[in-house]
This record gives sequence, structure tokens and C-alpha cells, in this order.
Amino acid sequence: MTTVPPLLRLPRSRPRSLRLRRLSRSTALFALVGGCALLAGAPASASGTGSLTPYLDCVTTNPQTGDITAYYGYHNTTGSALVVSVGDNNQLFPADAFQGQPTYFNQGTFAQVFPVTFDPTVFPALAWILDGQEADASATSPACTGGVTAPATAIGLTGATLTGVVVPTGTATGYSFSYGTTPTLGTTTAVQDFGTGTQPRLVQQKLTGLFPGTTYYARLDTTSDAVTTHGQVLSFTTPATAPLLITTAATLAAGTVHAGYAHSLAGSGGLKPYTWTVTAGRLPAGLSLNRTTGAITGTPTVKGTSTFTVKLSSASAPRAVPVSRQFHLTIAAAKAK
Repeated sequence: MTTVPPLLRLPRSRPRSLRLRRLSRSTALFALVGGCALLAGAPASASGTGSLTPYLDCVTTNPQTGDITAYYGYHNTTGSALVVSVGDNNQLFPADAFQGQPTYFNQGTFAQVFPVTFDPTVFPALAWILDGQEADASATSPACTGGVTAPATAIGLTGATLTGVVVPTGTATGYSFSYGTTPTLGTTTAVQDFGTGTQPRLVQQKLTGLFPGTTYYARLDTTSDAVTTHGQVLSFTTPATAPLLITTAATLAAGTVHAGYAHSLAGSGGLKPYTWTVTAGRLPAGLSLNRTTGAITGTPTVKGTSTFTVKLSSASAPRAVPVSRQFHLTIAAAKAK
């Protein structure tokens, strides 16, 4: 995955020396506003035939913040490698001059050598000025295309299948899905290898461990030639569970001293496994409640009627509201022999 430089933001004021240097590039500012592609002037370091030319590969737009990431490459047709230090002949404008661009340029064409992110509400456009030429990026520049998010399928109480269509470029491509309970997402699946094909193909990722009755947001992310693109963020909602209920009557079957006893509490709704807990009172001496099954078992040792409260909760559905019920259990004296 490509590391994106910090977001560019123009300070309210700059030191006088820097303001003067920026004024010396007023031609570039006019070019940005007017959409001009080239600056006048001879290359600073190229010699002989050929040229060193920057170009814009494509841009991506963050769907949450609106920030734009521009991916730049260059052509060097001079016949030799060149060095162009950061400065008037190798700078990002209007911004701090260095934003991760290279200073050593091999002969040939190199795509997506660095990305730069900017806020279009601060900078309507951004230019890489290199050796007397510039490449502009703005919200209307060609968008990077990598994939399209499709609606989720197989949506259940605790799971769903995320889907998307990868649009490959013929180079090595990887994809993953990002999802979460807000549009900012937050969780990313493992990156999968799509291969180097050129035909669009449906891709899927099964999710488990979701919460019932919850809205999730998801998108497809693809990476190719160091460019990461994000599909549209779509949402889906898992079905809600039925409310938790304790369905066993309040008066339990009676037992007898010194005779084995077994009676199970029952519930409905929520999601299993259930958790049964005595929250008030106590069971007759000699009996115990199984927290997982709700079974009351044991051998009573004392006669009498016990009153106790049991809470039912759904451990795998923490958003289900627990319920409680008071029970009465009578233990009779042992029968005379």
C-alpha cells in the first residue's frame, strides 16, 4: 500500500522571503487558474535532445473528506539520468516545495512515482513543476479506476458477504474490503491477489461476527502500480433479533428431599448461546443452575419453598436487552418408608 504524504494546507501567512519566492512563480499560479499545461522557460538540467517531463497519472477522491490524492509520474527522454534538486525547477505549487517528489530521474517513463494529497477547498488545483514544465491536478482530472463496490449479499443476523467488481489494468492488482458501523469504516479485510488480468471480475468476502439489527458501511479498495483506489461506500443492515423472553412458568415443578431433581428453564429470542444467572434469592439447598443450559439439577436436602430471580442474557448479541423472572420452587419432605 502507498503511504500518502500529509494533507497539504496553505498557512494563513508565510515569511516574507517565501512569499517573494512564490511571487516569482506567479506565471505558474496563472497557469493553474487558467488550466494552462506548460510553463515557459528552458529546462534547468536537461542537455542535448529530449526532455524531462512530469505528468499526472490520475487522481482519487476521499469519499468522506473530499481530499484529492494525485499520482505523478515522469518521462525522461534526454538519454541519461538527471538530477534536479528541490527548488524552483522541482517543486509542488502552490504548497511547500517538497512533497515527496524524486530528485533523481532515470531515463525512460516511470508511472506513479509519488502521490500527494491536497484539500481542493484550499487549493483548487496543484502542479508539479519540473524542469520548466508542469503537470496539473484538480477535481476534474482523470480519476484512477480500480473497482466498483456492489451491494452486500447473504445478509444474516451475524454475517454478510461483501461484493465488488475489480477493474484491472493488466498489472498486478490486489483488493480488500473496508467496513464498519460508520461511514469512516475502520476495519479492513486481508488483501487478496487479483492477478494481472484485464477483464473485470466479481470478488467477494464473507464477514462473520456482526451484530444483529445494525447498519454497516463497506467499500472495495484496490491497489495496482502503487495506486490505491476506493470504491463507493455502500451500506447494509443486518436483521434484528426477536426480544429475549423467558418462557418457563414462574412456578417450577416441585421436588422432594433426597430425591434427584432436574428441570430446565427455557427462553426465546436473541441469539444463542444464552447465559442464565441467579440475581436475587437462592435455589433450594442441594440444587444449582447451569449458566449455559438453564438446567436446575441436584438433590434437595431441605424441605420448603424457595423464591429466586433468574436473568437471561444473550452473550453473542450484546445489544439484546436481558430479561429476568422470579421463580418459586417447593421441596417436599421425603416420603416415609
